[in-house]
Amino acid sequence: MAYVEDAIWWYITDEPSQITPEAVQRIAIQAGDPRSTHFRTMRHQDVNPEHLMGRRLELLVLAVLGELRATANWHRIAREWLYDEEPATELGRQEAEFLSSR
Repeated sequence: MAYVEDAIWWYITDEPSQITPEAVQRIAIQAGDPRSTHFRTMRHQDVNPEHLMGRRLELLVLAVLGELRATANWHRIAREWLYDEEPATELGRQEAEFLSSR
């Protein structure tokens, strides 16, 4: 559980948080670098290719957010696609309106 909290704190924490390049670096290290405090445990895990691809894409999105120094309640945004909840942001509302009109 500590690994999960270190790697995805930014969207399991229900409060606004800023993504910075330093935060991205810490997350990237925890996600699979030998310097990670969790590396000894992680190296014995089997990960299917689909999950690995998802994690890579997540890290790339996170890197862009870090460069933008973006701030939001990422947990609320994640709940939109994880639990099909109502949009938490104006952009999410616009996207939902666009998608519902298609």
